Amino acid sequence: MNAERSAVAGVNPTLILVLCLLLGGFAGFLVGQGGPIASSVAVQTGTDPTLLTALDEYIIAGFRCPSAACPQCELRNCECAESQGIRERVKQELAQGKDGTVIRQELMAQYGAQLQPGRN
Repeated sequence: MNAERSAVAGVNPTLILVLCLLLGGFAGFLVGQGGPIASSVAVQTGTDPTLLTALDEYIIAGFRCPSAACPQCELRNCECAESQGIRERVKQELAQGKDGTVIRQELMAQYGAQLQPGRN
């Protein structure tokens, strides 16, 4: 009976170790998606490096491109130089530790109605 108990008790640490390794590998994969390898892949495949992550898109959510050349484009995915510059600025300020809500308020103060949908 003791032999059966010790065999069963030996399985739990092994299972826990395997689960931890799997979870660690998965977490490493997710972290790697935003790392230097991911950014170099994005540039190589032609995607816009100024696009914000899904977690940071709230900063420019609902905003339109302020450029007169593309008034109906959404700021989050417009390809004009002005939109790319704004997104790059947001990314730089986030990297410096600035709060996203503050960045959004500053954009609204700077561009005002130009960012609002339905403008003429």
